[in-house]
Amino acid sequence: MAEVDVIVIGAGQNGLTLAAYLAKAGLEVAVLERRNETGGGLCTEEVMIPGFWHNLHSNFHLWKDFAPAWSDLEFERYGMRYIRPEVQWGAPLSDGKCLYIHTDPSKTHNSFAEFSKKDADTFSRIKREVDPMFWRLMRELYYKPPPTSSDGEPAAIRMEKSLSFFDPKWLEMTPFEVADALFENEAIKTFILANIWFAGWAPDNAGFGDYVPFFAGICDHTYLAEGGSHKVAHTLTRFINAHGGRILELADVRRIIVKDNVAKGVELSPNSTFPDRTISARKCVVSAVDVTQTFQDLVGEEHVDPELMRKIREFRYSGNCLFTVHLALKEPPSHTAAKSDPTIDRAWSQNIGYESYDDLKEHINEISSGNLPNTPRFEAACNTLFDRTQAPPNHHTAIIWQEVPAIPNFQGDASTMAAAKESYAEQCIQTWRNYAPNLDARNIIASFAYTPFDYGQKLISMRTGNWALGSMDAGQWWTNRPLPELSQYRTPIKNLYLCSSSCHPGGSIFLAAGYNAANIIAEDLGIQKWWPPETSGGPTQVV
Repeated sequence: MAEVDVIVIGAGQNGLTLAAYLAKAGLEVAVLERRNETGGGLCTEEVMIPGFWHNLHSNFHLWKDFAPAWSDLEFERYGMRYIRPEVQWGAPLSDGKCLYIHTDPSKTHNSFAEFSKKDADTFSRIKREVDPMFWRLMRELYYKPPPTSSDGEPAAIRMEKSLSFFDPKWLEMTPFEVADALFENEAIKTFILANIWFAGWAPDNAGFGDYVPFFAGICDHTYLAEGGSHKVAHTLTRFINAHGGRILELADVRRIIVKDNVAKGVELSPNSTFPDRTISARKCVVSAVDVTQTFQDLVGEEHVDPELMRKIREFRYSGNCLFTVHLALKEPPSHTAAKSDPTIDRAWSQNIGYESYDDLKEHINEISSGNLPNTPRFEAACNTLFDRTQAPPNHHTAIIWQEVPAIPNFQGDASTMAAAKESYAEQCIQTWRNYAPNLDARNIIASFAYTPFDYGQKLISMRTGNWALGSMDAGQWWTNRPLPELSQYRTPIKNLYLCSSSCHPGGSIFLAAGYNAANIIAEDLGIQKWWPPETSGGPTQVV
């Protein structure tokens, strides 16, 4: 197999998604993965104790019911099941009260009304108006290539402007500013903004103000992969194999072979286990790794226009970095706020420590300055409340996701770094313990700290520990992702395409860049698409 139709470099979510579409279209596809397992950020491991499974990277999967790949690639038939917790987001507060978002909008309204009847009514009104058109908005925003300057006003913007409450000025404002325009209660505003941050968009980012009302549409569409996030990669792998594609592990690509400005194939490193050192591509090469690695390391600067190479070197990987703590527990967290409303203990994504604008702004400033937050505040979850397969009987796993700067100060020799990690992990656990007192030595069997440095070591596309494969801000978003010249998944090198999270729509498990690139490649190659048009259908229901 020294020659195939399509070579895909990298077996992360987008590389696998693209390969699945093209394999079923009848192309001979080979996916090359440098590691000995597929999935990239779809990574679930027993990092401490056998039987306790932990999602080291991806955990909260957004909007699976809107992803075309879910139905097109027959996830359920190939063994995948998603769980949609009833109480999606929660915030236990230090005064013993709590906020939460439920899949039943009336229960969300009741929770918000404890703080502000006006804000509860506003949120419910926004949600009622957004929900009927949300799947179409998602298809326009995420599951199509971003518009070009010649396309006129994007359909997604027209849809947003059609909402009765929408102010076009929000498209230029920060989420902080739009939250102030819509809501009055600081606890509610902070709850919404913290959850937008957890999803990847910092609340002080100009140009993302519309994500505040947008959150009303997404807020009850978050899913847990039963059996761990790696099940998504396993399912995609089974689909690819069933349709004649091949996945080669320990196949480390050293360079993309370019001749006369045409991508011809790849050369593998001597470390690869595949016997052939070169593999030719009859039709195209697709990079599912970060844009910097693609051009700087694999293509080589000699094949790239100097001005384009300059812009690629300036592509930013700051932000979107996590310090995570994984816990093996005897019992799930029990929050003090459950005395006022036991619903909070059934919330999946828990907002811990963000209770005011001051809390959010302090963290944003600390991280922007390159410092670890002095007071940990984070997103947390106990997956085994909903998926008992991720721990032994009568035991649980939990996770802490703490936003931190890129490659924070866990430096020095191995023992010094380990001590710093454990010390900061204990600070994070103590913060959660302030809200859930049973997270003590009696309950915690073991803990495991995982830093942005560890992220980048395990998955080299996550440069500086950035899980989104590039900062998600207005300068690197939509038509600017990764650059205007590369936003359509094509490159100036003929037959070379991009499909990683460095491309639109960025990080998180959307399966979108792979889907969008598959559409572009099928059109360029004149291949009949077996899948429905991008605008067809509606949301797929997932239980």
